[in-house]
Amino acid sequence: MIQFGHNNIQPEDINRCVSVLQSGWLVNGPVVEELEREFCHFTGASYAIAMNSCTACLHTACYFLKEKQGISKLKVPDVTHVASAHAARMAGLEVELVDVDPQDGIMLPEHLTGEEVIVHLAGQPAAETTPNTIEDCAHALGSKYSNGGHVGTQGLCGCFSFYPTKHITCAEGGMLITNNRELMEFARLFRGFGIDRPPQFRSKPGEYDSLFVSPNYRMSDASAALLIGQLKRFEDNRQHRIKIARIYEEELKGVVELPSWRNGTSWFIYQIQTENRDGLVEFLKKKEIQTSVHYRRPLSQMSAYNDKFTGANSQRFADTVLSLPIHQGIMESDAREIIQAICLFKNS
Repeated sequence: MIQFGHNNIQPEDINRCVSVLQSGWLVNGPVVEELEREFCHFTGASYAIAMNSCTACLHTACYFLKEKQGISKLKVPDVTHVASAHAARMAGLEVELVDVDPQDGIMLPEHLTGEEVIVHLAGQPAAETTPNTIEDCAHALGSKYSNGGHVGTQGLCGCFSFYPTKHITCAEGGMLITNNRELMEFARLFRGFGIDRPPQFRSKPGEYDSLFVSPNYRMSDASAALLIGQLKRFEDNRQHRIKIARIYEEELKGVVELPSWRNGTSWFIYQIQTENRDGLVEFLKKKEIQTSVHYRRPLSQMSAYNDKFTGANSQRFADTVLSLPIHQGIMESDAREIIQAICLFKNS
């Protein structure tokens, strides 16, 4: 079986996690702080705030825009995970769904007005951002803009995911990065009930104040321990993905429709487009090759939204896009087996 996803957790990561569990300091501890410092170093951001999901990061940023910047509506691409829009709705913002580039599913540049969630779909850097842009970087750890800056550092903030299929994982987790000090201070409060000080900084046990109502979005130190080593090994991960992507690109050209991959992508997934996508999915499944679709149903077709939407591109993209396996567990022989199966299907 060629699996679609594969984590890169190594024995040393597990040992670090076990050490945290044995220490008795599982939350609000030094390992989360270490991960945040490492993430700032990796991305070049001034601040990093660890949370328990990318959705938590997105919700925090949306709530900040509403409460601190007075924004009432955000544009969201019609092709993305529901979390990109749910976060805005949960913060009390109106969501305006907008169309995407038919070649890669990324928000069209004309929709960038300064109040949007842009999504770096498949790890491809989207258009340049504005100071109030929330960057959904769930797919894009390691992706760079044309000027060399890491995605997530040019808008208001970047929100990253550590879900099992991502470049690095702790099962569930997220990271918000920003150069905005006000957002950093807000996010550190928002992720922990609005409480003004963690236990180690209280003059008396139980002495704290809750400054506003907010959820519990804290990351555990055990989760952070799993991530630190994976982050340090990231470049090896990225280079392997580049090698597999080049094989796909060279040998699938003319067989299926390939996107014009943007410079700086970190190759979270390798997307192709083809008619009879679902027939190909079933054919590959019989060959024990797992695939995925990002995303089969545009947000405008979801019951939670069901909005009037006139964009022509998002539905076609959703009907034809297919994500192929690309991770450190995929060998060159696996990639060529996948290519051979796709060619066999297309020629049948």
